[in-house]
Amino acid sequence: IELVLAAMREHAGSEGVQQCACAALHSIAANHGKSQEKVAQAGGIELVLAAMQGHAGSEVLQQWACEALGAIAVGNGENQKKIGEAGGIELVLAAMREHAGSEGVQQCACAALHSIAANHGKSQEKVAQAGGIELVLAAMQGHAGSEVLQQWACEALGAIAVGNGENQKKIGEAGGIELVLAA
Repeated sequence: IELVLAAMREHAGSEGVQQCACAALHSIAANHGKSQEKVAQAGGIELVLAAMQGHAGSEVLQQWACEALGAIAVGNGENQKKIGEAGGIELVLAAMREHAGSEGVQQCACAALHSIAANHGKSQEKVAQAGGIELVLAAMQGHAGSEVLQQWACEALGAIAVGNGENQKKIGEAGGIELVLAA
């Protein structure tokens, strides 16, 4: 983990290094609590977010960064909080806006939103306030033929809505129920 993060620091301007490092962090953190904690403690969240900011136009990097954030966040309330406080939700949503035509970015961003918002009230609120509900619904409409994207969009909406009446209402009013039923 330390060597991957050192490479990210040393080669911040290299899209290729950042992309591969995000892919590595995804693989390292996925379904492994101790690795999630280690990545976060060593500054990995901030480095992934810096890569997203520094290479906003790179579709592939944005996909891998969303994958990495999702793997670091899933089932880890402390990491969900850190990602939210560091501006990660806004950067995931910015990737969705910038790459609306990319099925891959939309799919990975929905998966990341699911992991960041699941069972985390503050993240749920932040996603909704930043326009995340509308972006997930737009992804569903724009990529109606993608089974995997529809699955992750439904997962994201569920994570954003569970236990949050205001978000449930927003999703319903925005046509989310119809899109979920159409998926």
